[in-house]
Amino acid sequence: MIDNKWKPKKVINRVNRNLRHIGILAYFPPHEGGGAQLAQSLSDCLEKNNILVHKMRRALLPKRRSWSFISTMIGKGFLQQLKILIMLLSSIKKCKTYHIISFSFFGFIPSIIATIICRITGRNLVLAFHSGNGDEFLNKWGPIIKKFFQRADLLIVASSFLNDVFQSHGLKTLKIRDVYPQTRFTFKERNIFEPKFLMTRALEEIYRHECALRAFSKVKEQLSNASLTIVGTGSLEPKLKKLVNELGIDDVTFAGHVEHEEMQNYYDRSDIYLNPTYPDNISPSVLEALACGLPIVSAEYPGVKEIIENRVSGLFFEKGNPDAMAECMIELTKDNNLATRLATNARKNWELHSCKLIVPIYRKLYGNNCYELNSG
Repeated sequence: MIDNKWKPKKVINRVNRNLRHIGILAYFPPHEGGGAQLAQSLSDCLEKNNILVHKMRRALLPKRRSWSFISTMIGKGFLQQLKILIMLLSSIKKCKTYHIISFSFFGFIPSIIATIICRITGRNLVLAFHSGNGDEFLNKWGPIIKKFFQRADLLIVASSFLNDVFQSHGLKTLKIRDVYPQTRFTFKERNIFEPKFLMTRALEEIYRHECALRAFSKVKEQLSNASLTIVGTGSLEPKLKKLVNELGIDDVTFAGHVEHEEMQNYYDRSDIYLNPTYPDNISPSVLEALACGLPIVSAEYPGVKEIIENRVSGLFFEKGNPDAMAECMIELTKDNNLATRLATNARKNWELHSCKLIVPIYRKLYGNNCYELNSG
């Protein structure tokens, strides 16, 4: 249960039953990325269980070609944080508890703002940290950042990997799996796993699309009917398309932005999911693929091991090694029994993230700070 031990007594007395909402500050769709899907899933599951939610949407401002790079970063960053400050202040009259979906480096600034606001106003603060590069973040900024983590009433992580990272820096966390409505995606049984590969991560450096493309070029040497669909947008799109031409490979489709409601169609048209990403935590995209019955070929990294066990629910390859990745891709297309077993086992991991299992945990943690739609 949330502890108010550090809240000023006079402020606590002003916090009453009129404050009925859980305020969630995060990216929400149509923003691309796993963080937005995490926030939407959490919000949906809480609301379906009659818990009042107030959404505060972080948004990226549109690019302006007339600004220089530096002025763009400063201007956009200032306006983004100003918007977050205004949203938090305007929600004070309805929210007693704030749940902040937090990320590393510049993505942590909203958490700093929220911590200060909650400290001043006596509101409860839950920080849910999701970045896979948490260790790097804490190593660089630990002396400053740890003070804000320590001010949170609850510091939540979704994986044992991040739990160990924070404990190594002297920070106590609570591990709670990310929550997803189980009706959002449908499991498709496959009798044959063809070389139809899929990636659904943003076209940015951390997601290692280059490794996937180089692995795919090697797969094409043995499987001429292989295809690769890449869903998402990002700054590396021109570079990646150029690499496709340089490698001389065809059957690579850049699908661009796809609405989340349409993603089931892409999962159903594919047979194997690729995840060369590192560093990585528990990716919503990987979980979605598991839910839809796709075996996973993934870079071996501590975060992803939370949902995939090598040769039990997926295949691991050495991170950054396209040759090893290609071997795993080919193995799955040639061994339908293995692919079927991995897909079936992986589905069980998706079921561990159901609203039925996770929402009661949050209800208990929020305690008296969590009011229901039908409460007096």
